[in-house]
Amino acid sequence: MADKPIFTVPDPENSIEVPGAQAYAAACDHVVFLETSMRQSEDDTFLGILQRIRIGEITDEDEQLLSSRNAENLSKEELEEFSREVTYLFGENFLAERYNYFRLERLGNPIVKIVSKDSRYTPVGFEHKLRLAVDAKCALTMNLYVEVS
Repeated sequence: MADKPIFTVPDPENSIEVPGAQAYAAACDHVVFLETSMRQSEDDTFLGILQRIRIGEITDEDEQLLSSRNAENLSKEELEEFSREVTYLFGENFLAERYNYFRLERLGNPIVKIVSKDSRYTPVGFEHKLRLAVDAKCALTMNLYVEVS
């Protein structure tokens, strides 16, 4: 906390900064660019707040509005709606899987596990199983094995 960002060029004289930068470089082999502005694209007030935060010019009004949306100031219904609609980003697949399973359980419907019958073509990192429940949101984003489907 309160230190330089780990991706800054390290000071060779500082024995702590060099290993931190090396660890960051070793762990990050690619960059992800989020190119589409989602929610704020429809809300000029929020978009303005984000733009001012980006350049360090947040106003008292901005701070007051953001504070009013603090979780402790929201109703149970607002919190539930937010948790259903928000996009989560996870640093590791197991965290996403754990959260997805939690959301399936909250539906209160039986959860089925669909196991792959043809596992000859399974890309690295993909599971041979899929868990679903009635009323669960899911999307097929790509068919990886079009030759047999």
